Amino acid sequence: MLNGVSKSTLQRMRNNGDIGYTQPSRKIILYDRDSILDLIEQYVQKTL
Repeated sequence: MLNGVSKSTLQRMRNNGDIGYTQPSRKIILYDRDSILDLIEQYVQKTL
């Protein structure tokens, strides 16, 4: 779902609290699916 999103963009989104995540180890970051879907929904333009 996050293919094509740069590492720096993901870092910014984590820092801003835009997406939820957990980091079980130093090199692994897992993102909360619901928070990603909520963020996408904010930017989707509804058609009439």
